[in-house]
Amino acid sequence: LALASHLLSAVPATAKNCISSQELINQAANKKLADDPYWLALGHYETPLFSNHKRSQIIKASFFLASDGMTSPEHELNATIDALLLPATDDVNQHAQCRFIARYHWLKSQLSRINNIPEMNCQKYAQWTQEKERKISLIFATGYLKNPASFYGHVLLRFHDKNDAINNQALDKSLNYGAIIAENDKGFTYVFKGLFGGYDAAFSDGNFYRYNFRYAENQLRNMWDYELNLSTEDAEKISFHAWELLQARFSYYFIEKNCAYHLAKLVELATTKPITGKAPWVAPASIFHNLMHINYNNQPLVNKVTYIPSRQSRYVDSYFSLTRQQQKSIHEWADRKSNSNNSIYKELSISEKVSVINTLLDYTEFRILNDNNNLSLKEFKKNVLLERLRLPAQPEEFITSTNTPPNTGDKVSLMQATLVNNSKLNYFTEWRIRPAYFDLLSLHSGRTPFTTLEMLDVTLAQKDKNIQLRNLDLINIQALTPSRIGLPGETKYAWEIRSSIEPENLSCWKCNIGLLQGGFGKSFLLDEQLEFYTLIDGRIQSPDALNSRYATDFKAGITGEIAAGWMLNIITGKRFFLNGSTPDKILTKIEMRFAKSSQWDLRLSYEKDIASERKISATYKF
Repeated sequence: LALASHLLSAVPATAKNCISSQELINQAANKKLADDPYWLALGHYETPLFSNHKRSQIIKASFFLASDGMTSPEHELNATIDALLLPATDDVNQHAQCRFIARYHWLKSQLSRINNIPEMNCQKYAQWTQEKERKISLIFATGYLKNPASFYGHVLLRFHDKNDAINNQALDKSLNYGAIIAENDKGFTYVFKGLFGGYDAAFSDGNFYRYNFRYAENQLRNMWDYELNLSTEDAEKISFHAWELLQARFSYYFIEKNCAYHLAKLVELATTKPITGKAPWVAPASIFHNLMHINYNNQPLVNKVTYIPSRQSRYVDSYFSLTRQQQKSIHEWADRKSNSNNSIYKELSISEKVSVINTLLDYTEFRILNDNNNLSLKEFKKNVLLERLRLPAQPEEFITSTNTPPNTGDKVSLMQATLVNNSKLNYFTEWRIRPAYFDLLSLHSGRTPFTTLEMLDVTLAQKDKNIQLRNLDLINIQALTPSRIGLPGETKYAWEIRSSIEPENLSCWKCNIGLLQGGFGKSFLLDEQLEFYTLIDGRIQSPDALNSRYATDFKAGITGEIAAGWMLNIITGKRFFLNGSTPDKILTKIEMRFAKSSQWDLRLSYEKDIASERKISATYKF
């Protein structure tokens, strides 16, 4: 009996359980599992334009078990079944059950006899998950204008421990997606490869504190955590496939197949409802608009939204939570580099002093981030820390911020119909489409206020039966963000850059020129929602009718929100031509937008450039 038992234990699992891979493959074929949407999603299969055959978006051949698995979902399914029935090797983590844990668990639910095979102890996956039940969040980080790949914001996926009462967020496992970029790729090469799939891209993982430091602490980007209301089973589906994706490679496309697209597709495994939308481009903010409209098990998919302020936002919010006397004390500390003997500070209570010092610590960290070699700043920080040590311990108060999440702002894409009354050309209509993202008339929610970020903004004009290109903004960026407090080192320059095709002036019909324009200036807050700004621009253009190519603009404006949903932008200035025969001219533009909706608004504008033009526009955002 002992000998018989020993001989039986040496028989492969497939023989012991009498499971034939061909039997399972036939069963899978009968159930058409290779065409099941879930299987296609696990393999990231799609049908390319002008093709009738499926192909995976994953470009790494070693990800697939079948030699033609990249182009054949059926062969990959069959190869997966074969691999699942193989005995374990020396490294059990390389077994198909462990490498493709999402495939394994799905096939178990579809082919009951797979449940009879021994389950491998996938130690690396267990270590990765820390053997904890998880809940899932998607995180939005606001745009970062110092990096073209981050202009439109960024998306992360975050795993929380479902039963962690302490909620140690810093150690939460997080999933990131991004392009693999060569160090020397910059400028045109960087943009061109990002737009046309010139980079490989991959998923990576790490503790949340790493991403919080990169985005909120170092790049000063606000973040919002959207916790999803998923069952344990569905959260596990996402965790399973996230583990598989760490070994995959994709082609990176800045406009569509970006971080927002791929992380939304990962969540769609659980929701089975589209999150990316139907547009041929995917912007990070649009994902969060869509999340808020999805129901899951008869409940909203989003359980709660948590604001994660940047280092800069923390000290600004903290500053405005202080009394007037506390704010004056902060200016005394910062302006004079004084110590605790300054007159205003000495009159404060212990509790008020603690709040002042805590705010100063955030301020000095922000300053040092931008000027790390400044020894006087480091000495100032030491003085502030010494003062904090003299004060008693006190619980840190949570500061309520007025920052609002991206789903409350405007949707990112725009279509617009406009009736135009031109003093020289009479009436005509304009038709405009802008894939992304926002302009000075957009709501401030979920983005940096007083900024513009537009790309491929196209306007066609129709007069009688004549249709022509009126405007094409290839890219238009304005960063007019003012200093909110006025402490040393906080002051920012306003700047803008634009590459466009537009009429040389408003009095002519077919007179488009190409141009590149950029400049800098200053902006100043008039109140929390309204600012005044000045700019000096340099301009290079294709020759106009009088052969002028170079110009300088001096301009000033007021922009912001003057009432709920009522946005205003007024700008006036003078253009000086530096060559050719075109006379210098005064330019004026007034724009207003009315509506509280993130999807619709009404816009009125007046513009003067030789001729004058009045417009009324109906805008739909999607």
